[in-house]
Amino acid sequence: MIGKTDKNPQLNVFRILLVNVINMKYELAELTQLINWNSVEMEFAPYYSDMGSPAVLVRKMVGCMLLKQMYGQSDESFVGRRIENPY
Repeated sequence: MIGKTDKNPQLNVFRILLVNVINMKYELAELTQLINWNSVEMEFAPYYSDMGSPAVLVRKMVGCMLLKQMYGQSDESFVGRRIENPY
């Protein structure tokens, strides 16, 4: 049986992992290495349901909240900054 081939393999350029693009020595990238994400996920697990659509990852939500607090940003300004700066 012939496997499926990608009709447009050039679109894979948009599926690059962030760790392959950013400098992992950057202070915020190093900060993420210090956080015990498994522990954070276990703390938030009781607030999640197994039913319905998949939820946003705990790491993403907590990371966004930390950055908003660290830089004193509103939701709107954070979204703008997040789009412009992958760090």
